[in-house]
Amino acid sequence: GKFGDSIQANDRILQTVERNGLRLLRQVNHLLRIGKPHETLESEPLAIGLLLQRMVQEFSPIARDRGITLFLRSDSPQVIRLPAEDFEAVVMNLISNALKFTEAGGSVTVDTALADDGALHITIDDTGIGIDKSEQDAVFLRYHHGHGVTDQAQSGLGLPLVKSIMEGLGGSVLLAS
Repeated sequence: GKFGDSIQANDRILQTVERNGLRLLRQVNHLLRIGKPHETLESEPLAIGLLLQRMVQEFSPIARDRGITLFLRSDSPQVIRLPAEDFEAVVMNLISNALKFTEAGGSVTVDTALADDGALHITIDDTGIGIDKSEQDAVFLRYHHGHGVTDQAQSGLGLPLVKSIMEGLGGSVLLAS
């Protein structure tokens, strides 16, 4: 029909819009959990490498538009049991922050490794502006905004959310700048 061809032609775009809308809803739900005892979400087997590849691909247009090179370098395990929503929220927030504070010509690298004890280590390394030593503890406090950062949209909730999720999973977040 009149609209059928255009809808079919844009099916991939519509799927992306739907997926991003659902992701936003999950992020709102995660934000509502900050500071509350960790609700146990259903763990499921996750193909970490494939999931990271999809997330990096979703951020690739943003990186490209900003003149930033986004890499995925991973020797991730085939499958690990985690709550998918939590894993996605953590990685998406960290990649988003890295891109937000990296200037054109810079790079962001996502890397994973499985430690000898079976722990999954995820590293988001960027060539961004960095975080002053005096600010490093404060970035994990709700509503904190870094000094001198005025041109970026910030809620001050991304890193506290990451920390809350990781602690709820028995993990941790380490910051090196």
